[in-house]
Amino acid sequence: SASVHYSNQKELDRFRQLVVNSVIATDIMDQDLKQLRNARWEKAFFGHEDEHTQSIGTGPLALGRAQERQMQVDRKATIVIEHLIQAS
Repeated sequence: SASVHYSNQKELDRFRQLVVNSVIATDIMDQDLKQLRNARWEKAFFGHEDEHTQSIGTGPLALGRAQERQMQVDRKATIVIEHLIQAS
């Protein structure tokens, strides 16, 4: 049997969050969940970046910027998956 390996706890937590959000997205009748999903879409695609995430530097702050950019990518990917589930 195949097993899934995560390089760290953060990756496992991210995968778990994606699975939970995907299952919850199948609830098409809950208007509160729909509003929350739409708010996450707005935040992911139309939210304004903070000034510290607009440019990449070097040193410890750059790592924070890289992590913030990865969180933005993850947020977009998650909400797109949720909307695809809703559309199907």
